[in-house]
Amino acid sequence: MNAEDQKYLLYGETTFDGLYSMLDEPAIKEDLEKSKIFYDLGSGTGKVSVGASLLLSNLEKILGIELVPTLHETANQVTQKLPQTEPSLASKLEFMNKNFFDVDFSYPFPADVIFKTCLIDNAEHLDLKLEEKMKKELKPGTIIVSYIKSMQDIITFLPLISKRVPSSFGGMTVHYYRKVS
Repeated sequence: MNAEDQKYLLYGETTFDGLYSMLDEPAIKEDLEKSKIFYDLGSGTGKVSVGASLLLSNLEKILGIELVPTLHETANQVTQKLPQTEPSLASKLEFMNKNFFDVDFSYPFPADVIFKTCLIDNAEHLDLKLEEKMKKELKPGTIIVSYIKSMQDIITFLPLISKRVPSSFGGMTVHYYRKVS
């Protein structure tokens, strides 16, 4: 994103109940149980990343990517406290203060699951840019959990189901996709 595009950033917290509901979806349950690498795009304070590490014990690496430095710092502070209480979780978590457009989702950690928060309305050009990036970098079979926004390319990204889940700013719709080609 450039300075002009940063006006499209949205901040809102997924509740733990909402995350549990998202990850307890029967349409993707089997895929999630086999997943090793989880990307949290727009990871904020790290709630989804930490929650995924607790709910999906099979994950080996959870990568949170956040552009806003203060949110990224908060996620790192949480991670620094985990070795005292949950050493196995801390070693799985990695938070990056980066633009997710600058991170390769295929190397060195090829994504099994992408959790993407939405950009605010009128940012369709950024949604499409992210979709193009995912078309190039995600392997077939990757699950995409798209918070609020649906994806445009339903040939490359097969729609599985959509459902409402709780969030800190009301109920939100989550869309599930599988990359097929």
